Amino acid sequence: MEEFLQEEMVAIGWSTLGDLSEADKQEIRNRLEKEYPDDDPRAIGLRVGYINRLVNKMDEGNTVLVPRYGNVYVGEVTGEYEYKESLSEDYAHQRPIDWRFNKSAIDGQKAPQKIHKKLYPGTVSHTVQDLDDKNAVETFLKQSAGAEKIRYFELLQDGELYGINKKTIEEAMLTVFQRYYPTMRGAGTRGDDEGDTDLIAENLPGDLTVRIQIKHYGDGDLGTEPIDQLAKSMDDGDRGIVATVGQVSPAAEKHAADSDYEISLIDGWEFTELVFEHRTEFSRSERRLLGLDSLPQVT
Repeated sequence: MEEFLQEEMVAIGWSTLGDLSEADKQEIRNRLEKEYPDDDPRAIGLRVGYINRLVNKMDEGNTVLVPRYGNVYVGEVTGEYEYKESLSEDYAHQRPIDWRFNKSAIDGQKAPQKIHKKLYPGTVSHTVQDLDDKNAVETFLKQSAGAEKIRYFELLQDGELYGINKKTIEEAMLTVFQRYYPTMRGAGTRGDDEGDTDLIAENLPGDLTVRIQIKHYGDGDLGTEPIDQLAKSMDDGDRGIVATVGQVSPAAEKHAADSDYEISLIDGWEFTELVFEHRTEFSRSERRLLGLDSLPQVT
């Protein structure tokens, strides 16, 4: 597992099968039967499904769960299947992974039954599972992320987090996003003609400019209009982010994906994750601004 985290990938064995880049499920079966002629057909069938999942079924953006000693490492698939023979162990079949939670494991015992059965099927000693049931996965992750983080998210969404309100949300988000874009500052552009950018970071490596629009409380789920407003303020090559403390509507997700510009969406839970990822780095005044010092104790 340490190698998975260090190399930012996930991998499985059966390296003697060779490169499977062009192999379909039947070809994987053929190679397994040739390599392991004395193995039980049922065992071969399980391996076929296992290997085919990593080689052919996973897509970029899928959530990957890797159980270990009762805990679970959570990652997101970021690229295509690769075959690399140079690893120190029998792990040549790989997928690149962006590991979540700062590469730390979360409590796998809190997984709902439909996920727990996949993680601990009792048929193999270790598994790598990609799950397409996003609602089940997100529910599991939120339950496992820690009670304090969940309480922060709930107060943030309800507008009851001390320190963050309509007047301070831009400053609060600026404090967090400066951890990623040091030159970020308030922009304050307004008006239909020029679009709307609340925060801007210029002169980033590669001459990159990042523009952020922040959606405030009380407006319901994030819709398409803030995306259009941000796009109007963007130049070719800019990157855009629309951030909200609430939820993102499916229409907004599709609208951002279809935009002529590179625009990402951040909802309240994702913002909460960013806050807690850098929690120990904030100054006392920043912690007050973000409401971290006023959280009620939870168990």
